[in-house]
Amino acid sequence: MVIDLIKKMCVNMNVAAVVVIHQPSYEVFSRFDRLVLLSEGKCVFADKLSKIPSFYDDIGRGMPEKHLLANDMLSVASKWDKNEYTLRESTNMLVETSGAKLLQEIKERKKPTALLQLKTVLFRQLMNHYVRNLTNLVARIVVCELYIARVLHERCYFNLQ
Repeated sequence: MVIDLIKKMCVNMNVAAVVVIHQPSYEVFSRFDRLVLLSEGKCVFADKLSKIPSFYDDIGRGMPEKHLLANDMLSVASKWDKNEYTLRESTNMLVETSGAKLLQEIKERKKPTALLQLKTVLFRQLMNHYVRNLTNLVARIVVCELYIARVLHERCYFNLQ
């Protein structure tokens, strides 16, 4: 699955991915680590998937079956601004604490060394200049091949004389 590939890449590269999926299947939904559920720009839920049962308790709604969970969460979000559900303190607290914890983790990270920064910049430049710009790459290969052919031709010509 694509989500499994994205997750492996994020773990290997130690980065986060933001994925927007409208009406995901349970198989895709269950592979997420965290969920941020928005309704008209307002945060309805932001935490680990393991905290979803407590979210349902807070809004006074029974937990749906697992294969209906993603659709039910979307249903809750769509009814949120219609005052069918009210935002409770515990949900606000979840959003604030998860953000504060993440901010603290970012502040505690070690700054990369100058050598690592230089390596990263050079690698990105090479990728942008040679690999992503295929026309430039092809042109450089053709020019190199023509140059090599000319040098070989000159050597053969001067060796014959």
